[in-house]
Amino acid sequence: MSKDTLISLLCAEPWRLDSINECQISFQKDFTGELICIHQPQAWILAQTEWRLRSSDTDINVPSEDPSDSDSGTSDKPHLLRHFNIEITLTKRAITSRGSLDHITINDERLTDAGFGPKTYSARLEKGSFHTAFERKMPRVPEWAPRFAYRLVLDQSPYPARSLWKDPEEAPDPEWFPFTQWREFCSRKIAK
Repeated sequence: MSKDTLISLLCAEPWRLDSINECQISFQKDFTGELICIHQPQAWILAQTEWRLRSSDTDINVPSEDPSDSDSGTSDKPHLLRHFNIEITLTKRAITSRGSLDHITINDERLTDAGFGPKTYSARLEKGSFHTAFERKMPRVPEWAPRFAYRLVLDQSPYPARSLWKDPEEAPDPEWFPFTQWREFCSRKIAK
């Protein structure tokens, strides 16, 4: 997979932690993006990001075993498309894609200064048929939960740890699914 193809896949649509788009990360071709953590009517993080691919000796380009694979994502076995390093910078700037956020307590009003800045991740891009991490954490995956054709797996969560919150008790990570496990994101919903 070429670098251009990787960028196209990353930027095609948001990457979801849950299937209802409350927690997600997105990448744009201008190397900006968004990190979102909401649960209606509450919001915690609606931050702009900056990102870039990092070259290193560990960057592995994995060729597709079957070039006739389609985006249907019908395979039950994940197929590794690419292992790569990415730097994501969480900024204090509020996103603009969801309208005015003037009266919402988000970003630097909730997180300490240490919660912002660049972080480098080791990432895997996989193709297959995936439920989101949130739905998989439920006692049983709901029947309504969609499957997705791509999964982005980071070696650490892009969401700031509880210790980086001004009031750690307000951090929205449940005991059964702490921020440290918010590392897998899905994209490209598969039609039923």
